[in-house]
Amino acid sequence: MKKCILLLLLVFWMSIIFAFSAQPAEESGKISDSVCYRAVSGASHLLRLEWTKEQMEAYAVRLVFPVRKAAHMTEYAILAILAWGNLTAWKRKSDMHNYVYAFLFAILYAMTDEFHQTFVNGRSGNWTDVCIDGAGAFLGIICIAAISCRGGRKHRKRRGSAR
Repeated sequence: MKKCILLLLLVFWMSIIFAFSAQPAEESGKISDSVCYRAVSGASHLLRLEWTKEQMEAYAVRLVFPVRKAAHMTEYAILAILAWGNLTAWKRKSDMHNYVYAFLFAILYAMTDEFHQTFVNGRSGNWTDVCIDGAGAFLGIICIAAISCRGGRKHRKRRGSAR
């Protein structure tokens, strides 16, 4: 049952990435602009900065690029973690192989995603985005490896103290 749920989560996440990539550039841009403007507006209100609408728009425009790239990295960090989870659940190879294969899977999906974008109105495939996606996948793998390593160490300590 766990294997099926992990596989469904992976396919669902891949579908989410595909759906975002299928948005025409204008639509995707509007969403990014809106998210950034709401974040700046919320910060202005929360911190009582009393920025004008023009000031908030100027700050929001500055945020769009880093927010979009952070979103790319986050999408692919999650994808790599889900791929690793599936590999681990299905016991295909040793742990180190699972990390490598999950990372490669995410990179391959990033490449196909950028190719897919060449068919979407106003979008283009960029190798720089593949690199950013790969960096996100790498960070996801590093996080899961750190968590796994720490969990393994705690487990070994408990077993060692029981003797």
